[in-house]
Amino acid sequence: MLPTTLYPFLSGNTVITPFVGTMTVIVLAAGFISLSLVFDITPTFITKAEANFQNEMAGEMYSIPVVFRAVPTAFPGFSRLRATRADRKEPISVWTLRFHHGRRSDES
Repeated sequence: MLPTTLYPFLSGNTVITPFVGTMTVIVLAAGFISLSLVFDITPTFITKAEANFQNEMAGEMYSIPVVFRAVPTAFPGFSRLRATRADRKEPISVWTLRFHHGRRSDES
C-alpha cells in the first residue's frame, strides 16, 4: 500500500501517518471518480483506449460513419471522449448517436 510504504521515509513529519496517507489516497480517488461521473473526464490513457475501441466497433454499432477522439481538458492528464460525424465533420452528442443512430440487435 502506498501510504504504508511512504511512512518510514516521511516519519520525521508528525502530520504524515499511515491513517492520513490512506485517507489522502481515498479522498483523491473519490475526487477522480467524481470528475469522471459529473464532467465525463477520465485519465488520457483510458480515453485514448476507449477511442480506439469505439473506432474499431463504430461500423457495427452505429448506422452513420463516426470517428471518436480524445479531447484534452483544463485538468492536466485528463481528457474527454468526443464523437464526430465522419461524413459532415461535425460533432455529435453521445445521446443522439446512441438513440438515433445506434444499430439494434434485431436488425441483424
